[in-house]
Amino acid sequence: MQTEYMGAPAPEANSLLAFFDVGPGLQLELIQPNEASSTWRNYLNEHGEGIHHVAFNIQGMKMPEAVKRCEEFGMTLEQKGEYGDASGRYVYMNAYKDLKCIIELLESDK
Repeated sequence: MQTEYMGAPAPEANSLLAFFDVGPGLQLELIQPNEASSTWRNYLNEHGEGIHHVAFNIQGMKMPEAVKRCEEFGMTLEQKGEYGDASGRYVYMNAYKDLKCIIELLESDK
């Protein structure tokens, strides 16, 4: 699966990532997007620097089921793709209407 943004293929969407474990079960992720259209670039262009999303591992649930549950709460799928090493998938759900943020769902094959 290649990256999709707003329902369209976005193979050029990319970012530099840095991860910091800051406590038990808490990780900070810094994202530097390239100029291609993506949820990261869109957020930076519209809001400037700041918190883009809150992430949840969906252990015990498959991605289609998790996306469906989010859509039932009024969230819309904004971007999806695979991890760089193909060990899992991610989805960004737009929850601005009710939660004022993006929700990231993470599914790992490990």
